[in-house]
Amino acid sequence: ATDMHTRVIAATCMACHGPDGKSQSELMPSLAGLQASAFMQAMQEFRSGAREASIMKRHAAGYTDDEFEAMAAYFADLK
Repeated sequence: ATDMHTRVIAATCMACHGPDGKSQSELMPSLAGLQASAFMQAMQEFRSGAREASIMKRHAAGYTDDEFEAMAAYFADLK
């Protein structure tokens, strides 16, 4: 079972990436079912600035690698 902290931080993603991580727009990628390694890489690249993004850089800066790992596992398990 996913702990409450992970569910809360993952819920912040859903404001843009859609309910249960399923995007409602082709402009925003879905997170549901995304491989954990792809999620981790993207978040680390957003945080470091290697991947350009204004909003995602600010979001990623607020999380630890452990939180990235927990969210990555959570979204990977969503179908």
